[in-house]
Amino acid sequence: SSCESLPCKNNGSCVSLYDRQDFKCECVPGWKEKTCSKEIPTFLDVLSSSIFENHGNTSYFEALIGFVKTNSDQKNESASGWKKCFWLERDGMNDTAFHSGCDKKSVTITIARVGKYIFGGYSDKPWGGMKLARFLR
Repeated sequence: SSCESLPCKNNGSCVSLYDRQDFKCECVPGWKEKTCSKEIPTFLDVLSSSIFENHGNTSYFEALIGFVKTNSDQKNESASGWKKCFWLERDGMNDTAFHSGCDKKSVTITIARVGKYIFGGYSDKPWGGMKLARFLR
């Protein structure tokens, strides 16, 4: 098969095409091109997020990067300004963990995946805190 030579780089997955005469690489987030050999410039700490995995399409990730660069003061390629304040897979359904990690942050991005659909939001205003969260319940 065309995948026997392991043509996909950087943890990309190879898929044989056209009676095994050709191949397609499904790149992990952060990589693109036919063999996943070109890194996508990024400054976000979401590369390891499972939200963007298993779609074989880096356009979601590239669109997010473009939007944030356009709509925030984070114009450079440095990752220094962005950190995960809450991660459902790590922190569980825990509003206390969410608010202790995310309250009073100046800019936040919310990303969620339901099935094959990815949703998100951007706010330049900080989260309100535990009092507001309890009041809204």
